[in-house]
Amino acid sequence: LLGGVLYQRARWAPFAANPLSYAGTALCVRAIRTELSPPGGTDRTKSFRDSAREGLSFLWHQPFLRFALLWGAGVNAVFTAAYYFVLIAARTHGASPASVGLMLSLASGCGLVGALVTPWLLRRVSARRLVVGCSLAMVVLVAPLGAVRSVWAYGALFGAALFVGPVLSVLFQTRAIALVPPELQGRTGAALESAVNAVQLLAPVTAGLLTALVLSLIHI
Repeated sequence: LLGGVLYQRARWAPFAANPLSYAGTALCVRAIRTELSPPGGTDRTKSFRDSAREGLSFLWHQPFLRFALLWGAGVNAVFTAAYYFVLIAARTHGASPASVGLMLSLASGCGLVGALVTPWLLRRVSARRLVVGCSLAMVVLVAPLGAVRSVWAYGALFGAALFVGPVLSVLFQTRAIALVPPELQGRTGAALESAVNAVQLLAPVTAGLLTALVLSLIHI
């Protein structure tokens, strides 16, 4: 929402404000006083390359972690592309930057609500049913984005999809923590996170191509 308001004031304003958020994050990290060093028995002489290789090796030899890697990369690609698609399509249909920002803020709020109700769901629904049900729900909610025109319809569908996402995120992460030994959690977690987020590089291009395709079909 703040980004949309700043953009309406001046196109450069959101980009000028963004470094301030990173500076604030850096100051918060610097203010941490808790001891975060690894356990005393951990080998601290390994290079970054060796540590990364060790994390990737452990990740790839665990069937569940392999599944989480491939599933997470796919969902990340779809959701990031959907985010840009909603942004571009809403602006193409005449929505103001402020209304787009408000819509995305409300959708993000749905994700926060999803995270808050996740513990309740995990206590009452089996993991297998959650994986299958939430994955199908994401397809049902994301697919209609190409057919709607209203900025609020975009927000409702995208928000509902974001509500479902945290359920599987928490489920996979807790299972991964239980599988990975403490001394490998940092390396394995970094490898998993890097691999899953790498697909985001193609998301803006994918969203732009999909938007152009949908708009061309609408005008045919």
